[in-house]
Amino acid sequence: MIIPVTRDRNNESPVVLLEAADILYIESANGALVFHTLTDSYYPLAPSLTTYVKHLQSCGFHKLDRINLVNKRKVVRYDHEQGKVFFSSPEGAPAKSTTVAYMRRGRLRHEIQRWIDRNTQDT
Repeated sequence: MIIPVTRDRNNESPVVLLEAADILYIESANGALVFHTLTDSYYPLAPSLTTYVKHLQSCGFHKLDRINLVNKRKVVRYDHEQGKVFFSSPEGAPAKSTTVAYMRRGRLRHEIQRWIDRNTQDT
């Protein structure tokens, strides 16, 4: 099993994919889990949007609202009036969507359209 970890408690350093078989022991220290290997210590990736914003930006994710982090390579439609971006879906299934913060709609409108143009140019 692979476990995403970082070398610091606050998950500021790059993500490392740690093989569970390499772990000597797991310790609870000062309220945090610590994975100890023969050569180093690691902290599990905290499951928060803020943590994922830091680590997934380089993978094409963009924060559009305080409640989401969107893979911009998957956006295929934008409804500016509703403030929603839409993703492709299997034939017959309703398209999934998420919100764009009201205060960011105007500023992001052209950027989102560029994403859509790139994502749909082959279809």
